[in-house]
Order: sequence, then C-alpha cells, then structure tokens
Amino acid sequence: MKEHGISDVENLAVECDAAVERYHELADKTKSNEARMKEIAELQRQIGTYGKTREIYLQYKKLPQKKQAAFYEAHRSDIVLHEASKRYFDSLGLEKLPSIKSLKQEYAALSAENKQLYPDQKTARRKMIDLPRRKATWSDSWRSKSNSLTGRNSSRKKAGDDRYNPFRGLRRLP
Repeated sequence: MKEHGISDVENLAVECDAAVERYHELADKTKSNEARMKEIAELQRQIGTYGKTREIYLQYKKLPQKKQAAFYEAHRSDIVLHEASKRYFDSLGLEKLPSIKSLKQEYAALSAENKQLYPDQKTARRKMIDLPRRKATWSDSWRSKSNSLTGRNSSRKKAGDDRYNPFRGLRRLP
C-alpha cells in the first residue's frame, strides 16, 4: 500500500470514497451523453420523415373538403407520419427545426467525448473495485499482525490458511 502513497486505513477509506465518486461521475456523464445521442437520433429521424412527407401534406391541406377524404385514403401513411412528426416537434416545444448538419456535429462531438471517457471510466471502475479489496486484505493482515504481537492467535485458524472457512471438512448432506 505504501507504493500507492497510502499509509493507513483512514487514507485508504478516503481513497475508496474518492474512487467511487470518480467512477459515478464518469458513468453519469457517459449516460447523459448517450441519452442525448438517442434524442438527437430520434430528432434526425423525425426531421427526415417530416421533410419527405411535407409536400403531400401541403397538397392535402390545399384541397377542398370534399376531395380531402379521397386524397387522405390514397396517402394515409404519409399524412399520418407527417402529423406524428409535427406532434413530436410540438412535444419538444421547438419553434424552429434544427438543421441535420448541426445535429450530426453535436452527435459526433458527444460520441468523441464518450470515446475519451470510456477508458477513464474503465480504469476508475477497476480502481473502485480494487481499493476495497486492498482495504479488506490490509485489514486482515493488520489484524493478524496485531494478534501475533499480542500473543493471541485464533485457535480455529490453521497455520498456512489464508482465510478461515468454518465449513471446511464438513460433508454435504444427500
């Protein structure tokens, strides 16, 4: 532990807390980036649908009431998709649609940021898992050293065993 600059259990506990905090910070950032990327992908899909069906919808709206029913039946899927896209934009509260180019740039920036965060997140996760193990190992070795200094030794623990297993040697019941 001294090679990592940790001299006592309290410092190790602080390091453990910092490692957990760092991992969760990175995980939250990548999750928020991924959520925004999903939003952008859906928005791009809706913009594409809106653009493809716009002309048919405008023709439908320009027709007199009597001819709209027949036109609607002939182009039902396009009109329904266009109206669904409009409802989606209204639910987002968009005044003006963003350009596909700006959405692609934002998506690429978020993707690049996530690619940079993933290795850091992986190392932070490894550290978050490794430090409590070291803490447990260090606590066990500290207890065994203090027991040997005081002359107390666990009578149930056999020499050479790294860990005490109370079920060792017991047979399984059929």
